[in-house]
Amino acid sequence: MFLLAHVAYIALFLRTPAGTPRLPAWTACYAVWYLAFLALLGPHLGALLAPVAAYGLVLGAMAALAGRLGGLIATGGALFVVSDSVLALGRFLPGYDFGPHDVVVMSTYLAAQGFIALGVVRADLSAPADPPHSHRPSRVPAP
Repeated sequence: MFLLAHVAYIALFLRTPAGTPRLPAWTACYAVWYLAFLALLGPHLGALLAPVAAYGLVLGAMAALAGRLGGLIATGGALFVVSDSVLALGRFLPGYDFGPHDVVVMSTYLAAQGFIALGVVRADLSAPADPPHSHRPSRVPAP
């Protein structure tokens, strides 16, 4: 379910106008995060390695594309990476002990959703309106 939500965000981010079609250089940090994530958790995943790796790849892609849009949306993408990383550590890393685990996971998840939603609404509101359709006849007042 969460994988599909990230795929939906990717589709949305690809359709949202951005200042530049290229990813900012700083979004390369998501590739580093992904490799570190797999290096740390991979030995403990067993049969779940492929699905967790696929999920992480989609998560990193979503966050990088959010970075292309900047501001609130980029912040939301980064918070999703934090939320899901902390969640994965708690689920798959033996000996992991982090007292505020649940609070961090839920607060960063909710903030991520909020930042992305607000950023998309702001981007939509600031986008120029569609020009009038040329195929519509203009109204001419009756004589």
